[in-house]
Amino acid sequence: MSKTKLFRLLWRFNAFVIAIAGMFAVGILAIAILFFIKDATRTRNVTSVVNVDNEDEIDEEWSFGSFREVPGTSIVLLPLETEQNYAFEYSGKAANSVRNILFLDTVSQNQRWLVNQSEQLILKYQPVVPPTQEPSEEQEKAVGIFYQIVENDTNNDGRLNYSDRFSLAISETSGERFKILYEDVDALLGNKVLENGDLFVVFEKDSQTQSATIDLEAGEVRKARVIEKLPVLP
Repeated sequence: MSKTKLFRLLWRFNAFVIAIAGMFAVGILAIAILFFIKDATRTRNVTSVVNVDNEDEIDEEWSFGSFREVPGTSIVLLPLETEQNYAFEYSGKAANSVRNILFLDTVSQNQRWLVNQSEQLILKYQPVVPPTQEPSEEQEKAVGIFYQIVENDTNNDGRLNYSDRFSLAISETSGERFKILYEDVDALLGNKVLENGDLFVVFEKDSQTQSATIDLEAGEVRKARVIEKLPVLP
């Protein structure tokens, strides 16, 4: 075989290999683009978000979620939830959130709503149960309910969510005597139920770290103070 024929054969083989590699690369790129488009246009699910943007077209569905028992009582908490579907950039978005709570007495069948409207977002609702001394045969019994509630779009992003300032509130286990104790809270740093049934909370508000001891039976703040920060070193 002459050198010219050998060169042509090698050139054709190389061209064939390059063509196959190019087709393979194009195929990989096409698959990557398809996955990107699919991911960019899929419906994204989020929780504890309420769309309050008047310019968005929102499809809203209301339903009850799973109930939560209040320990040591005949009360169950039935959350009223919304699912909002709306356009988001090139995709859709589905947001689920708790908007109100129905208190049901499993013995008397009495019922009552926490509040008389459902515009707010309830971030958290927690039965407050004092710790029991071990060993104890007494059943744990809640002394009240503690809430984190977003009432306004404080950062003006068209959403009610964890990015907004919120209120700290309490009620009896039956939902009665609902009371907002602190408004415009920036962050809840933690809470602890004391042995006497009081609730100790630490939170940030007005650029200060504050603590409060809440008497749930009386429905009031027993003690409150601003926590001093360490001085800034020069």
